[in-house]
Amino acid sequence: MPGMNSGLSATNPTLVAAFRTALAHQGLVVLALLLVLALIRFGVREWAPPAKTAIGSAVGAAEPRARRLLRLGFGLLWILDGLLQAQRAMAAGLPQVTSVLGVGTGAATSLLAAWSVNGGQSWALSQPLRAGAGDGSGAPSVSFGADGSASAMLPSGRGATIGWQAASWQALPALPARTAGLASPAAASLPEALAASGGTLSVWQLAAVADAGSSASTGRHWKLAQTVKVSIPYGSSG
Repeated sequence: MPGMNSGLSATNPTLVAAFRTALAHQGLVVLALLLVLALIRFGVREWAPPAKTAIGSAVGAAEPRARRLLRLGFGLLWILDGLLQAQRAMAAGLPQVTSVLGVGTGAATSLLAAWSVNGGQSWALSQPLRAGAGDGSGAPSVSFGADGSASAMLPSGRGATIGWQAASWQALPALPARTAGLASPAAASLPEALAASGGTLSVWQLAAVADAGSSASTGRHWKLAQTVKVSIPYGSSG
């Protein structure tokens, strides 16, 4: 049950940290290669016999100015391109992937959220979420948010959500009656429950429950946000 996501911004702390780590590793590799090449060149110059030249002849012809200008120009251009690639904004252009994996069968089925910041080359996994209902009532329903989050509606009727590269799933309050699925309409938003009954679609949003006499929040519950009437023509088309 995979989902693609490219809505992460260049200011996402997890993305920036991963980009800087990869950049540091690549920089160390480049420095090691340059050191090896320098040692090879030094060894060749020290051990190779000197070239014999005729008395009075020039050791080598001077490099033409146009060729030297072209060589230096390309070198500076490549250096500038490398510096531009080191910007943290470049990481936001990499393919970001959020996926939910089903592990096991039947009552032993579990869900794992997986994230990749490099197009699937490496993955970060969440803790498993027990998803099996044990009665063969069907497969989980999964939705994805623009911020890399994921939500799951389990066959037992329970719901759970997990943020981008979060450690574990968070259980949602008991879903409203006739909930058909969960949706995340915008980045960094809580999932919404979509319930259908005949020609009526109800959209439920999570809201905080305030403690009496206090501004503190004691929990969350579903609040009806929108009701949409859908015209369904009944009867035979023939």
